[in-house]
Amino acid sequence: VEVTVSKSTTSEVRNTANMVGTENNSTGFGAAFSDYFNIPMGETKSIAFTNYSNLANYWNNFVVVLRKANHMDEYAFVRADNWGSGNGYGACVHNGTQGDLNTWLAGMNGAKVTVYVTNCGNGTADVQAVMEGTTGTTSTQYYLGINTVNPDDLHFALTVDGCHLVFNE
Repeated sequence: VEVTVSKSTTSEVRNTANMVGTENNSTGFGAAFSDYFNIPMGETKSIAFTNYSNLANYWNNFVVVLRKANHMDEYAFVRADNWGSGNGYGACVHNGTQGDLNTWLAGMNGAKVTVYVTNCGNGTADVQAVMEGTTGTTSTQYYLGINTVNPDDLHFALTVDGCHLVFNE
C-alpha cells in the first residue's frame, strides 16, 4: 500500500449576494442557495459568513451541499449539528465539539462561521466548519471522507433551514 500525503491549497470564495434566506429566518430547507463553487482536485475552498437562526431546532442553521456542476446530482449535504445525508454521507467520519446542543444553539444566532471544503482528489471530499458563537464559545464540525465524489466534478453551495446567512461583511 502506497500513501501520498500533500497539503492542499486553500482559497477563499465569496458569494455574489450578501444574503441567503429571508431575514426573518422563515426560509425552509433547500429553498434558497448561495452561489455554487467549483473545487478543483487537491484544493480547499473556504467561505465566511454570519449565521442567523430562528433557534427552533438544532438543524435551523447553515447546510453545506456537495453536488456536481449540474447542481442537481448530489453527493451529500451536511448540517452544522453533526448530521447529514446523501449517497456519499454514509462512509464519512463525522464529529463536532458543540457539546450540549441547547447551549450551542443559543450561540448560533449571529455566529461567525467559516466553512472549508476539500476535494481530496481520490473520490472523497472533506467538510469542516469553525463556528464562533455569540455566547463566547468556538465549536467545530467535521465530515471526513464523503465518498462517491467525482474529483473532476465537485461543487459546493450553502443552503438554509429556518435561518439566513449574511456574507461579505
